[in-house]
Amino acid sequence: MRKDNGTKASKVWVMLLAFAVLLGGLASAAEPELSKLVLSKNEVVLQAGDTVSLTATALYSNKTTENVTIQADWTTDAPQVATVYNGTISAKAEGQAIVMARAWANRRRCR
Repeated sequence: MRKDNGTKASKVWVMLLAFAVLLGGLASAAEPELSKLVLSKNEVVLQAGDTVSLTATALYSNKTTENVTIQADWTTDAPQVATVYNGTISAKAEGQAIVMARAWANRRRCR
């Protein structure tokens, strides 16, 4: 694969993982529990300089869903290869990275 200027294009392979952290004992009987976190894609292949936006969807025990893309904690294991902010992945350099989204069930503040 070549770029328009004749140089070889670098590929950035990104594997995506989603984690739902289930915290027992925090939900009241009326609140549904987080069952699973689902991402809009499982993997992407980008070229350095490209971006792609993902959606993180929470699935709850009462069968409802919620877009938690902004609330999720996004991380990457190789920030020199790909960075992530609020679900938007930016490819930085050739290589492989794992991007993770994590959501907590029934997150509450302590007083």
